[in-house]
This record gives sequence, structure tokens and C-alpha cells, in this order.
Amino acid sequence: MSKKQYTLQKLTIELVSVLLASLVAFRICEMLSIKLAYLPIVLVGCYIVLKLLYSFSIIMVGYVMKLIPIIYKGEPRPILTTNMGTVAEYGSSEKNNDVLKKRMELFIMNTKASNRNMLNVRRWKMMRILLRC
Repeated sequence: MSKKQYTLQKLTIELVSVLLASLVAFRICEMLSIKLAYLPIVLVGCYIVLKLLYSFSIIMVGYVMKLIPIIYKGEPRPILTTNMGTVAEYGSSEKNNDVLKKRMELFIMNTKASNRNMLNVRRWKMMRILLRC
């Protein structure tokens, strides 16, 4: 399905390019009073220029997309830690590693506490069973 969509998208781009090139070619022939016998040559020239502009714009969008993370990298982004409720800086990797270590420590402490609670509950159940006998 995606291959059909890709083909349809490519066909649409080509169709628009040819129609726009023909429109521009007719205008150039009218303005410069060129004979209509030379229209196919002008049309091919306009099509080539439009395809070059299309390729250039695609390349420029790629460069802009690469520059966006570089531009915003300098600003530290605040993130909210879940258990402490304080704002930690996200700018440098050392601070980020510290925040991740603190989160892991809190997670480990919470899991150990929940495991201890489960053991205590099991012990109390066993003691109740033994006391009933």
C-alpha cells in the first residue's frame, strides 16, 4: 500500500511540474514573441529549471532540519522529577546522568520496600494460619 502511495505522490509532483512548466513556457513565448514551433524547447528548459529548484529546495530543507537541533542544543531544558518535585536541568550530560542515577536509586528503594511489605504480609498470614491450629 505504501508503494502505491509513493508512486501516486511522485506522479502528482511530476504532473504539477509539467503543468507549471507549460504555463511558464507559454508566458515566455508570449512575452518574447517566440514562434510556437519552439515551444517544446522552451517547455523542456522551463521543466529543467523547475526540477532544479525542486531539488535545491529539498536539499535546503535537509540542511535546515540538521541545523534545528544545533540551534536549540544550547538552551537547558527543565524537566520535573517525579518523586522529588524539583526542577532539574537537562542541558549537560553529567547533570542528566545524575538525574537518571537518582531516579534509579528511588526506583530500587521503592521496589525493595514493596518486596519487604510483601514478605511481611506473607509472614503474618503464615502466623495467623499457625495460631488457628
